[in-house]
Amino acid sequence: MKNKAVRITLITVAIVLGVIILALAGVKIGERIKYREFYKDANKEFKMPGIKDGLVQQGMEYVEEKDVFIICGYMADNSASRVYVVSADGKVLSKTELKNEDGSDYTGHTGGIEYYGNNLYITEGTKEKGYDGGLDVFPLHQVLDGAKEVKKIGRVKTYNNPAYCHIYNGYMMVGEFYRENDYETLDSHRLKTPSGDDNTALITVFKLDNSKLNISGKPVAGITTTDAIQGMYTIGDSQIVLSTSWGLSTSKLYFYDMLLIESDMNTVIIDGNPMSLYHLDSKCLVKTLKLPPMAEEIVYKDGKIYVLNESACKKYIFGKFLSANNLYSYSYEP
Repeated sequence: MKNKAVRITLITVAIVLGVIILALAGVKIGERIKYREFYKDANKEFKMPGIKDGLVQQGMEYVEEKDVFIICGYMADNSASRVYVVSADGKVLSKTELKNEDGSDYTGHTGGIEYYGNNLYITEGTKEKGYDGGLDVFPLHQVLDGAKEVKKIGRVKTYNNPAYCHIYNGYMMVGEFYRENDYETLDSHRLKTPSGDDNTALITVFKLDNSKLNISGKPVAGITTTDAIQGMYTIGDSQIVLSTSWGLSTSKLYFYDMLLIESDMNTVIIDGNPMSLYHLDSKCLVKTLKLPPMAEEIVYKDGKIYVLNESACKKYIFGKFLSANNLYSYSYEP
């Protein structure tokens, strides 16, 4: 009887495990079907950096001079946020902890990352409406040289609640994330575009210069966007791509034709400073691509859009059962 009971128990466990495996396989197959337009042109690039460490992946940029990616994020255990230096084939070369000027742990959300000269910029915002967020600045060469930790050397006020950033043609563009009730933007940043769209967030645009932090003064232009933007990248001089995500909802890439971008000839005044205003809206939108939940910042390199994703991190986990253990790129030529 005892052997029979053991046998029944083992059979039951095997059946349960089989059902779980089949269910997970079904979920993964379903993901591939739901996002087939993305996956048919997608490439598995390398393992998502930081998954085993507790990193919550947020920002990504490619450093052409070194042929490496720099990937930042905050930590699930609220320890110091980090920047990973990753080779083009996905090998983690170094992990750098971020520190405040006084040496204490920098635990910022690290939504976006960018570099210029010897400055490494990381966006830092908050849920508080109207907050004057900024770009926190760290020494780039120390990070690229594999320093175990680096201290913040300054901060650039961005006049919005920044979540991502990108440099194009000598200008730093810093964008904010909007979601009703959860991440509100200023009323003055929520505008109706000439096409009739209700844009809800503002990108502030700064001219790069030779000052210590390479950005001084106030914004010189503004660009309005839709909600839930997590990342931005330019494809040559032809297109702007925005990545969006929120929770378990489908992520999207929005592709905008630069030649079709409109200005309504009005100005946005920030802290007494008038700015030219442009709109990323339905008139210049040329393509929308759906992809799995929790897409973060993006990079365009060698005809591919690299997509960072946070869903497999220890904070959220579910992406481990889908495809988010790996960083994927999407082959695209405008």
